[in-house]
Amino acid sequence: MKLPQVPLLHAPALPLVVPEIFHGSKRSRHFAPALASVSLYGMFDRKEGLPKYRTRAELSDNFKISADTPLLLTAIQRDRPLERWWELGQPRRRVIIQAARDCGAVLAMTPNYSLFVDRPRWDDLHAMKRIALTHGEFLQAGMPAALHVNGRTEMDFERWAEFIVTHPEVTHVSFEFTTGTGRPTRRRQHAVWLCSVAKAVGRPLHLLVRGGSDLLPELCSAFAGVTFLETTTFLKTMMRFHAIRSDTVSWWPYPTAARQHLDDLFETNWEICRDAIAKLMRRDLPPASAVAVA
Repeated sequence: MKLPQVPLLHAPALPLVVPEIFHGSKRSRHFAPALASVSLYGMFDRKEGLPKYRTRAELSDNFKISADTPLLLTAIQRDRPLERWWELGQPRRRVIIQAARDCGAVLAMTPNYSLFVDRPRWDDLHAMKRIALTHGEFLQAGMPAALHVNGRTEMDFERWAEFIVTHPEVTHVSFEFTTGTGRPTRRRQHAVWLCSVAKAVGRPLHLLVRGGSDLLPELCSAFAGVTFLETTTFLKTMMRFHAIRSDTVSWWPYPTAARQHLDDLFETNWEICRDAIAKLMRRDLPPASAVAVA
């Protein structure tokens, strides 16, 4: 991919595990983890294409996140929101990115534009190029970003490795094991290809990953740093489940009174899940890793 060079931006140190916050309902307190993740597509009005939040106070009140907590923008979504981001056009995307920076976002993941097995191959290449283009847009707007290395063949990951080698501004990459790549017949192969990118690039890369917690020891061995995007805690809490600490985290029903706030349950569930995942990741964590622990 022949794209213009963009600025090299230094991203902040990331914790091992980051909770994703989908909304502020059913809670009254402002949650204060080391870093919190919110959706990029929740940062703008999809009809008007304008920023939804102009101040950090507005965003914090909506998501019930502490104003002191830095934010990660996750862009993993279904195709309709992904395409809406592209349809906005570069000028409006830049305004939204700048507004997100003003609201405390310190890192963004690029959209995971889909690659399909039942479409002409050039459609896949177009999706990969759009991922690379949006990565450059984030950096040009002053937002550190993780390049989402979406692929469905070994050659796709070889192309990503070649691209990253020639673009030193790529310091972080992202991946997800929650859709097609999460299928039992595909997840292991994609993990192997993902690790091959880290090896081929030959310089430290930090990986942000959603899903595939069983693959974390392998990924931690391949990448200089790994951050796991944790979504289960929030979703399970909203469904009134309580995390049980054991060799693996299990979930039990936790009925609540009508209109009862879930802050205590959410914070307890988060601590249990965070510690369990961090323990799994440290099992094969490289000694020289500079990843900060939440």
